[in-house]
Amino acid sequence: MAATSSVNRSGQMFLARFSQVADRAVATVLRTPAPAAYEPRPPAWTEKGRLDQVKREYVAYLRQLNPEHRAYEGLLEELRLRGAKDRVRAAKAALSPAASEADRAFAQQWVLAAESEVRTEYARTAAFKAFQSAPPVAGPAPRPAPPAAKPAPPKDRPKPGAPVWKEPGVFVWHTGAFPADHAIPKLQAAGIKWVAVQIADGMTVNTEVEEALRSGYIQKMRAAGIKVGFWGVNRLEPEPEARLAAEQVKKWGADFYIANAEIEYKYTAADGKPSAENFSRSRRWVAEFRKALPDLPAAVSSYGRADMADLDWNAWRKADFDYLPQTYENEFDIYDVREAARGAVKAGWALDRVHPTVGLWGGGQKRLVPAGEYMAELREAGTVGFSSYLAEQMSEADWAGLAEGIRRGGIAR
Repeated sequence: MAATSSVNRSGQMFLARFSQVADRAVATVLRTPAPAAYEPRPPAWTEKGRLDQVKREYVAYLRQLNPEHRAYEGLLEELRLRGAKDRVRAAKAALSPAASEADRAFAQQWVLAAESEVRTEYARTAAFKAFQSAPPVAGPAPRPAPPAAKPAPPKDRPKPGAPVWKEPGVFVWHTGAFPADHAIPKLQAAGIKWVAVQIADGMTVNTEVEEALRSGYIQKMRAAGIKVGFWGVNRLEPEPEARLAAEQVKKWGADFYIANAEIEYKYTAADGKPSAENFSRSRRWVAEFRKALPDLPAAVSSYGRADMADLDWNAWRKADFDYLPQTYENEFDIYDVREAARGAVKAGWALDRVHPTVGLWGGGQKRLVPAGEYMAELREAGTVGFSSYLAEQMSEADWAGLAEGIRRGGIAR
């Protein structure tokens, strides 16, 4: 979800990892401009120096990870190496049909660039294996443990799986298209218990939503028995953005907050390269947010397959955030609700903290998935609590499908 549409952000994540596999690269390689930063293969001694530097930087990054994240990183590196090999095969396949010298030279550039990428991934793979097999470095003898401190009185922190997340809800981007007076009858008829309105995208406050809040949007919803929370798009400035989110929650009295963290928070950046900066943003954002709002029910909305997206999920879990996977099967098959639930557990989430968001905005780049189909998958997935994106674009059939799914029970409280 973002101001450039959730469709684009979900597609951006998927393409960042899979768009260059062989079956697509063969068809597109001759139509795609050559990389602007491409340079011919360097002399052997220069290439060796580059690969040595790649290994050093990768080992430095591995040292920052805990054992669980390192194991996950090993799996990701296997995928990156496999993808690099696929791109070499695709680039070489493009040489044969090259009709002219210009086309052949262009294809040859792609071969050289792809081969360079394979060498990079082989270097990282070798560094990972060496790091894993190296004996632990002996440290100083541990100091005697200090006397046990008297436990601090328990704080009224939100328990994981806060009640709101077990309930059915909807996301709203444009309150002008979903005004309270128009929305309340639909929400009540369907049995929806909460609404999340977009308060900000990065450091930009949604002025349309601000205007609705000034006009009593929250008060009208609450009078009808519907909770109102905020969601915001996480971009490149975790600390300022977290402070802004907390300020808006306090200003308007929102019931909960949903952080929409996607490509900017992935270890594998949009250009396919590892980014420790990206990976650190989860930890930094939640630390700043919880400093201001330690008790607020909160969740992270992100890619539908946690096992395929290398965010720092542990940072969100430790800060008592639940997980709202974007199970947009109307975009990609991999976001099947049942597979998403299994993937979340595989990535370390307890199933009772997983509450899928289904894609109902009147379309999708794959197909139109009816609400009833999503409801059936939710029941099979075994999760409790779900939401729909995007309320203002749902059809009457979508609302009826949600109502029937909720009425039948088993998917929300």
